Amino acid sequence: MACGCSKRFGSNKLLAPFRGQPLCERVFQRHPMELFQQNLVVTRYPQAAIFASQQGFSVVEVFDGPEDVAQTIRLGLQAVDSRAAGCLFAVCDQPLLRPESIQKLVAAFLAHPQAVVALGWQGRRGNPICFPRPLFGELAQLPAQHGGSWVVNAHPERLLVVEAAGPEELEDVDRPEDLARLEALL
Repeated sequence: MACGCSKRFGSNKLLAPFRGQPLCERVFQRHPMELFQQNLVVTRYPQAAIFASQQGFSVVEVFDGPEDVAQTIRLGLQAVDSRAAGCLFAVCDQPLLRPESIQKLVAAFLAHPQAVVALGWQGRRGNPICFPRPLFGELAQLPAQHGGSWVVNAHPERLLVVEAAGPEELEDVDRPEDLARLEALL
């Protein structure tokens, strides 16, 4: 998901430089495409769409309306293949997320296909997160401004948290100082 308005950042954080390249480009490049039958990016930003397409993602463009994570989720789900057993939702502002952790997440989902599988650290749930197909209907009906946590909280018995390799993987960029702090960790 590359659709937020970056209000706290002050400019489009997806295009902010991180280690010599736009933040979203780094995230797209680190995504293990081969693990998925489909790789989609939902975005409202033409430059993010270009970077996503260059990496082999199919792009779902949001053309109008205010920032709304529920709308982003709905648009993404509408583009998911009808045979997919589940869907991984990842945000585009976690530059330290490792491909190996996504592989662990997918392996756990394949072993537990009815679970909601999230990456976490020491009991703290984070992103990305895999949802099984039976929950797609609830995700498609999310109230405005509510994300997948709404559905996770409604089904705590389904939650399986997979441990990240380190806490930095769950860190996201909301402000310029977050970007600088995460760059310093490398």
